[in-house]
Amino acid sequence: MEKFFHVIDSADFNPLLFNSIKYSDRDTFQYTVISLSNSGPLKEQVESVGAAFIALDILPNRNYISGFRKLYGLFKKQKPSYVQTHLFKSSLLALSAAKLAKVPVRIFTGHHSHEVPLYNRPLLTWVDGISGRWLANHSIAPSQDMKAIFRRSQKIPEKKIAVIPHGFDLQAWREKALVKTDLRAEFNLEGKIIFGATGRLFWVKNFPLLIRSFAEFAKNNSDSVLLIAGDGGDRGKIAALIAELNMNDRIRLLGKRTDIASVMENFDVFIHPSLAESFGMVYIEAFALGKPTISSKVGIAPDIIVNGKNGLLVDASDGDQLVKAMQDMYQHRSKWTTVSDELKTIADKYDVRKTQPLCDEYYTLWLNKK
Repeated sequence: MEKFFHVIDSADFNPLLFNSIKYSDRDTFQYTVISLSNSGPLKEQVESVGAAFIALDILPNRNYISGFRKLYGLFKKQKPSYVQTHLFKSSLLALSAAKLAKVPVRIFTGHHSHEVPLYNRPLLTWVDGISGRWLANHSIAPSQDMKAIFRRSQKIPEKKIAVIPHGFDLQAWREKALVKTDLRAEFNLEGKIIFGATGRLFWVKNFPLLIRSFAEFAKNNSDSVLLIAGDGGDRGKIAALIAELNMNDRIRLLGKRTDIASVMENFDVFIHPSLAESFGMVYIEAFALGKPTISSKVGIAPDIIVNGKNGLLVDASDGDQLVKAMQDMYQHRSKWTTVSDELKTIADKYDVRKTQPLCDEYYTLWLNKK
C-alpha cells in the first residue's frame, strides 16, 4: 500500500475530505490526515474510516518553523508516496517540507486560491502561486473556472493542472433533506415564494448585492421572501443593511443551521451570487434536490447551468442582472417542476462514488510516471 498524507489547516468537520478517503481505493492507499491546528471533529471523521490523524497544533501561535520541522521529520521517517495539501498555510509549509524530503507526488489543491486574487495583494498571490508552480508537481482544480484562475493569477503551467471535480455523498444528502423542517410554518410564510441562499456571511459570498437586488425585486413581488442560512463575521453588517432597506419582514437571516439539507428543501429558487468559488458545493447540493438556480459565473456553475434552460447566470458585480434574473425566474415558475429531474441527473454525475475513482486514477498515474 502507498502511504498518502493529506495536510490541512484546520481540524473542522470536513465532508469533502472524509468522503474522498472513505470512497477511495483503500487497498491501494493508506491515509494519514495531518492538521496544523489542534484536534477537532475531523479526527473522529477520518478515524471512523480507518485513517490515521495527527494534530500538529501550530496555528494558534503561528509556530511555522516548528511546524515545518515536524512535517519534514514526519515525511523523512514515514516516506509517503503522496502529500496532498488543502488551504494556504498547509500548502506552503507541507509542500516545502515534502519537496525537501523528496516525496514523489506533491499535490496542490485549489480550495482557497479562487479568493486570493480578490484581495488585490500581489505578494499574497505570488506566494500562493509558489505552492502550485514550484513546490508541487501536480495541481488539482475542481472546476474549469479554477483552472483558469490557476493559469491567470497563480501562473501555474497548464501541464501541471488536472481538473477533478469534488465528490458528494448525494444519497446521504437527500436522506437528510427528507427530515421535515417546515420553514413556512416556522416563519409564517404560507403562500410565499422562497428565494434561498446559503453560505458564510463573508464578503466574498456577495450577500449585500443579493440583499439590495432582492429589495428592488420585492417592490413588485409582494409574495416573495429571501431566506439566508449561514453565519459569519459579516452578520452584523448584513443585518444592518436589511434593516436600512426596511426589509426585515421580507429577508430573514436563519443563522447557522445543522439541518441545512432540509432547509434547502424548502427553497423554491436557490441563489448564489458569490464573487468567486473554486467549485461551489452548494450548486450540487441544490441541484441534487432539484432546485432551479440563479448564480454568478463562478466555480462549477458555468459547467452545469445552461442559461435560460435549467437556471440563470449573472455577472457577480451586476445588481441589475440579478434583479432581472429573479424576475425571469419568478415569471417562469411554472417550469420549475419540469427541470427538477434534469437538475438531479446533473448532480448525480458528482456523486463521490463516481468522482473518486477518477481521482484515484490520477494518483496512480502520477506515481507511475515518477
